[in-house]
Amino acid sequence: MNFEKQGFSEELSGQSILMTVKADVNDGDYISEQYELDAEDFKLLKPIIDKIRTAENHNWEDNSYLTDDEIEVFEEYVPWMDNEEVHTIEEIIIIAYDDQKFSY
Repeated sequence: MNFEKQGFSEELSGQSILMTVKADVNDGDYISEQYELDAEDFKLLKPIIDKIRTAENHNWEDNSYLTDDEIEVFEEYVPWMDNEEVHTIEEIIIIAYDDQKFSY
């Protein structure tokens, strides 16, 4: 699992946030999804992400370290694949950027 913390400021007012979640669904079959968050979403998710970061292998299949409320909040951000259950959250990438968007 790749959950290194890399100099991340928690002051996010006025910034947009992208969160990418990569999951293992079948011992090597990976799926990922990207989600756009606001600062309030991130504040709600950060304690859950911190717990996932420190959990052992199969950290989603055996999510007993999370409360029922935390599971309910985070499960909408867990990628899924037809007929496959996620057993491990492999990576969570958070990118915060200024709210300017560019189109080319």
